[in-house]
Amino acid sequence: MKKWWITMTNNSHFKTLKIKSVNESDKSKEKDFSNCIWFNNKGEAEEFLEQMKELIEENYSGAKDWFK
Repeated sequence: MKKWWITMTNNSHFKTLKIKSVNESDKSKEKDFSNCIWFNNKGEAEEFLEQMKELIEENYSGAKDWFK
């Protein structure tokens, strides 16, 4: 069974937000998932990611074209 989470790259820059997945049995092999928000399906993760992007765009004028 896969689990999904939202992550960033490039020194945690908001415009690099993306969804990743891992098999539940593989989670123990990764560095540290303790601060992750987990989703049981990709649809839930995508919906949450869109809400995050909207919030960033509404509250940070520099983000105007990041997610286009």
